[in-house]
Amino acid sequence: MCIPEREDSDGTKASSSVVKRKTCSATGGRLKIKCKKTEVKNPKTSAKVVIKRPWNSTEKDAVFKFLPEYIKKRIVPGKTTCLQATEKSSGVLESRSWIHVKFAVKNTLASSRRILKE
Repeated sequence: MCIPEREDSDGTKASSSVVKRKTCSATGGRLKIKCKKTEVKNPKTSAKVVIKRPWNSTEKDAVFKFLPEYIKKRIVPGKTTCLQATEKSSGVLESRSWIHVKFAVKNTLASSRRILKE
């Protein structure tokens, strides 16, 4: 396997973006290669902070009221259907995105499947 060695102009190893020489153990020769600098962000620090809010009874009732056919047919609704349900709910689901509504239906169907299996 080829491992790049990074060197500065004075011959010391550094974290520059240009790989001056690369030693390949398979061929034993030296190759000159230039690499692009890539910045890797730490996933622990760049993650979004999400505050989870539990669903209250009025929000759950609105989902069941405006999406009953999907729940009866055991189908997860799409984006347009979820957006229409949030508009029809007269502000009850205004603080929830369409993805929240979709996953509320999905989780309801999954929990009912688990209950039926037992």
